[in-house]
Amino acid sequence: MLKRVALLAAVALGALCAGAAAATAHPLLVTSAPAPGSIIPGSPSTVALAFSEEAVASGSGVTVTGPHGPVQLGRLTPSDGGRQLASKVRGRLAPGVYRIHWVALGDDGHNVSGQFAFGVAKANGSPPLGASAGLGGAGTAGRGGSGSSPGVVTTMALWLGVLAAALLWAGLLLVTALRRRRVTGADAAQKRLAAVGRPALIVAGTAALYGALQ
Repeated sequence: MLKRVALLAAVALGALCAGAAAATAHPLLVTSAPAPGSIIPGSPSTVALAFSEEAVASGSGVTVTGPHGPVQLGRLTPSDGGRQLASKVRGRLAPGVYRIHWVALGDDGHNVSGQFAFGVAKANGSPPLGASAGLGGAGTAGRGGSGSSPGVVTTMALWLGVLAAALLWAGLLLVTALRRRRVTGADAAQKRLAAVGRPALIVAGTAALYGALQ
């Protein structure tokens, strides 16, 4: 019976860990062309983005804004199983600083968004006007296109909640098994489980509350 309880607890922990891993897996920007903060010698023909996870093209988008307003782009085309999204640039981009804003829809239904800038050099190869102040690295926002990606504290809170939930499940299963078998000393075991379960419940509740506020 105790072996069966341990097996059920392991299965529950595995399921919880799998759910937690899926919750933290979002399509994050890995590389792009043009690259964030770069100055390219001429007008790009395509804006291409590569992500860490598969992105749903129908729910994703890319916009480019320059010194003279929005830039016309073609249809967003996926490749590499959805890990890459590309859109053709219609027309030629004049020298200047351009800002790309992207939104990637993950398989879990959550959006991840970000923005970065690149520059198109002048005809003589010199940096465009405003390049020193307008160029910067890539940025990433989290769920719904606003907020931030899961940080260290958020991730720790999530895994603490998973661990606490697994401990509680294991405790409940063990108490049930002891009651059914009427094992001698079950009261003492229940007391020990309660001593472990109370702080675990506090940790789980705190983690759940913190996650809900994010």
